[in-house]
Amino acid sequence: MHPEEYLQDASSRNGTLPQHDELGKIRDILFGAQSNEFSQRILDLEQQLLRETAQIRQTMDERLRELETIFRQEITQLRTALSAETNARSEALALMERDFRKTIEEMQTTMDDAFTHHGNKLTTETQQRTQAIVGLTERLAEMQADKADRRVLSSLLNQMAEALSSSN
Repeated sequence: MHPEEYLQDASSRNGTLPQHDELGKIRDILFGAQSNEFSQRILDLEQQLLRETAQIRQTMDERLRELETIFRQEITQLRTALSAETNARSEALALMERDFRKTIEEMQTTMDDAFTHHGNKLTTETQQRTQAIVGLTERLAEMQADKADRRVLSSLLNQMAEALSSSN
């Protein structure tokens, strides 16, 4: 507070000027130059503080913009990398699925061929054995027919032998 302001403040409180008005003038003469010098220094410091604050604010704003730009670039790069990774994995998955389906089809074809081959082989063996059984059945029937003829022949020969022995 300037000495003049102090005196005005004191007079407004009391409602009168102080008695030592002359003393105040002397103080103003003695300390007025220093007071003005201090006021000017304070103003200069305030202006310097405002300039430096503005400069710091500007520097911080620039740095924040730079950081924001860097973050946006990083995010863009990460999104691109993520998209590429997703696409690569999707393609790999599609390729694996296609290979898996192809393998299943090949196995199914192999199994079908094996079943067909074994089925044909069984059919052929069954037919061969059926023919063998039919042949054996026919042979058995022939043998039984031949055997019956032998019995008849044997009986006939026995009768003849008896007849010959009785005629003798």
